Amino acid sequence: KQSEDNARKLTQLNLEVSSARQRNMTLGQQVSELEAKIKINDQKLAVRNARLAELMQRLKNRKDAAQQNANRTPKS
Repeated sequence: KQSEDNARKLTQLNLEVSSARQRNMTLGQQVSELEAKIKINDQKLAVRNARLAELMQRLKNRKDAAQQNANRTPKS
């Protein structure tokens, strides 16, 4: 009787271990997918930040040019 109980417990533990391994594998795949998405989003963000920096520089150049023109105009 005790050996049957031990066999049942061992079978149950083996099932639990198998389930845990499957969950870990699934979670590992999900983590990999999320890391790939993060990498793509980081690349998109870098492109957008570069574009923002370009636009900010253009705006600064326009403001500087307007300021220089204002300083050149003779005051009446």
